Amino acid sequence: KMQFSDIDGTAATILGSLVDVPDGPSDAPDADAPFELPVRERVVVPLAGGHLLPGPNGEPARDADQLLVANSNEMVLVDLTATDADSAKRWTFPMAASQGVFAADGTLVVAASDEVVVGIDRQTGEELWRHASDDGLAATALSPTYVAVLSDDRLTVLGARTGRKKIARDLEAPGAALQFAGDSLLVYSVADRWLECLDLTNKAKTSHRWEAQEHLGFVAIDGRRIAVQVDGDITGVKLANPTTPLWTRSVPAKTKPRLLASDGGNVVLGYTGPSSSRLEVLNGDTGKGIWRVETLPYRDAPTWAVAAMLSGDRLALLCATSADADADVESQDASLAYFDLTEGRCLWQNDAMPGKVSGQRVMGPISAGGYLLIAGEGGKLAAVSQDTGLWESELLSEDITAPFIVDGTIVVVPQAEGIAIYESR
Repeated sequence: KMQFSDIDGTAATILGSLVDVPDGPSDAPDADAPFELPVRERVVVPLAGGHLLPGPNGEPARDADQLLVANSNEMVLVDLTATDADSAKRWTFPMAASQGVFAADGTLVVAASDEVVVGIDRQTGEELWRHASDDGLAATALSPTYVAVLSDDRLTVLGARTGRKKIARDLEAPGAALQFAGDSLLVYSVADRWLECLDLTNKAKTSHRWEAQEHLGFVAIDGRRIAVQVDGDITGVKLANPTTPLWTRSVPAKTKPRLLASDGGNVVLGYTGPSSSRLEVLNGDTGKGIWRVETLPYRDAPTWAVAAMLSGDRLALLCATSADADADVESQDASLAYFDLTEGRCLWQNDAMPGKVSGQRVMGPISAGGYLLIAGEGGKLAAVSQDTGLWESELLSEDITAPFIVDGTIVVVPQAEGIAIYESR
């Protein structure tokens, strides 16, 4: 699964026009040609204003056939195998949750808001434990094993199953965010561009700290290692010993590197120079390049990658193109590039995607028909052929309110009236 953290507050990564890109489709298919999306609606779970609750790595909080969703009043455990709305709602809990996780032993769900963290019985929906602060929770991180809470310059680590305090220490980190990585807790600041690694096996003491002048980001390579970018240097570190780098990779001068993602052992890196760019995959063990796609000088305009989706050995980049580097990226026309990570080549690039980048997100793929699915403007769901890059679209709803999930056979789309569950045709 892709994990991406960018700690300079910048939403876009600059990439250039790609070399040896096969000629992609220049026009959309005939509007009169019949097309049906490779999914059909099975049930809509009533939940006005509902959204998918994010889990520890930013992806929806899900375990097998159960999914956590919420709105401003309640949280709901949804059964993805249900065929009617009543049975799809396993239980509701009165909490405006902002994140959730299924505990490692499978017996409970942990959810957090800005004010409280709660452990809930997975079968009954009854509250088992609660942790709160009078002044609210400045930051919270959840994992199947631990819960970390930052409040009143105090860090508290709880056991996810019991809610009992395991570690407590002073930690002044205004504006910081928290993220678990194995037996470590990563504490980082978007505004101040710093990252600390805390060792949970040693009372959450700081084992290393990184600081940057212009850009700091990181991706999890696996549960034991991360890649950290400090300005122009990319470093692979083992979380158990972060002071001794596994490898360091420096990018050429006058380029702007960005860590994009990890694909279960390797690191995807994109960077640009004054007039060209490169997409490269690094070996997570050594930092050496496995392959790279060189770029030509910009033809008409730079291309900005605004979203990345990894699925097995395929990488999809949703891009925006503008002749004005200072233009609002979200308002620009959308483009999509699709890469084979094993061979290091671009399979196709489609510069005729419907609508603007704003509100779009690459998801999928869906197994039926070999399509990528993209949440588009105006409630549309675009289906893009993985083989050719041709797109089709069909109106599923007048209002898709948030990104959705796909696992090959099930598609879950938050809509204005509730959570819609689709299945492959």
